[in-house]
Amino acid sequence: MENFYFKMLVVYKDYDADDIVHYAGSNKAIILSRSMRKNSREFDAALYKERTLVEQMFNKLTHFRRVASRYDTLVHAFLCLSSFCCITHILK
Repeated sequence: MENFYFKMLVVYKDYDADDIVHYAGSNKAIILSRSMRKNSREFDAALYKERTLVEQMFNKLTHFRRVASRYDTLVHAFLCLSSFCCITHILK
């Protein structure tokens, strides 16, 4: 994660580790706390809900076989095809 720049880190509770929160630093880290954690961390529920929407959209993209198996080797071709699949899904 050293080469990535982000303003906000929104991940599932599997990534609930102090090292990850420390790495996020001044950026906002929205991580659901595990049930075994002694001190649960506060998080923004509305932003966490948006993470779920993004996850659901990626799940719907996997219904398109070519996107799911990533046959396109070029990045711009993959982005164009995934955009086309999103538009197709919205128009359904």
